[in-house]
Amino acid sequence: MSKTGWALASFAGIAAWFAATVYAAASNPDPSDATPVLRTFAGGGAVFCAAVLIGAGWEVRSGQRRGATDLYRRLALWQVPQQVLRAARQGTGGVAYTYLVLCGLATGLFFAGVAVAPDGPYAAFWAAAAVVVVVWTALVPVALRRAFGVAGDVLAPLGLRVTATPGWRPRGSGGGDLTGALTLAGERHGRRVHIEQTTDRSVTLVHGSYPRRSVGSPATMASITGEPVRCWRKVSAAAGAGGVEVRRTGNGAGRWYLYDLLLAECLAAAPAPPAARAAPPAAAAPTPPAAPAGRHQPPASPPPASPPPASPPPGQGPRQDPPWQR
Repeated sequence: MSKTGWALASFAGIAAWFAATVYAAASNPDPSDATPVLRTFAGGGAVFCAAVLIGAGWEVRSGQRRGATDLYRRLALWQVPQQVLRAARQGTGGVAYTYLVLCGLATGLFFAGVAVAPDGPYAAFWAAAAVVVVVWTALVPVALRRAFGVAGDVLAPLGLRVTATPGWRPRGSGGGDLTGALTLAGERHGRRVHIEQTTDRSVTLVHGSYPRRSVGSPATMASITGEPVRCWRKVSAAAGAGGVEVRRTGNGAGRWYLYDLLLAECLAAAPAPPAARAAPPAAAAPTPPAAPAGRHQPPASPPPASPPPASPPPGQGPRQDPPWQR
């Protein structure tokens, strides 16, 4: 789902959550008892957060399917072992799933505490949620370092390596955000390649000098690469004196780096379009020189006839070459 889709879905979910809470407060027969309102608030929050986490998990799973193993094999520069293929298929899914599980656990404990307040053991639930947040904040950077370490084995058959990794900025409420970009570089088929990825943008550059050309149609990209049209949404490509650059925007754009690399290399290897040239003018027939005035031009004489072949002397047949000259 795009960032706009996520924003609209989140807005609708939060609006429904708070509308249910307001309705519970307005219809509460005993205003002095806040339990129905708190439970409505906790239940609505739990449903909303569960929907967000399930959607995020589906996005992660979808990204793993899109990173097709067949395309990875197609782009690999040598035979790839099975364990590397499995790692390529999983990508950074382990980090994402760890993030989602810890986030869901902390959120669930928090809303459980809200639901049992004010008379239940809400303090114990909130203390447990605080412990999960601390573990979450400490574990995610470790998982990221481990994922980027595994990425080196996955990228090696592609002729690429990790040259820079994003940082992790914790949030006070738990979790955190990635800062900076993941940068890949290497050489493939004699061309230098540079890839830069953030959370919502990916740029792939194949260095060199190429005929000026731009591609913006998903159908054209599909015909160039042989991959489905759905793989080329929010993608633009351009070739020129500075190289071939493929840009992709959208949430999780970096998951599609194999497709962007394929498109860039297809454009780099494409022959230059033929330049239109004007047809050369037709050659004029030579004009014979004019005869001098007052004189008659005699007709051209026919070429002399070839003399007849000499006859052999009487008593001899035709001349025979010696055997070593035949």
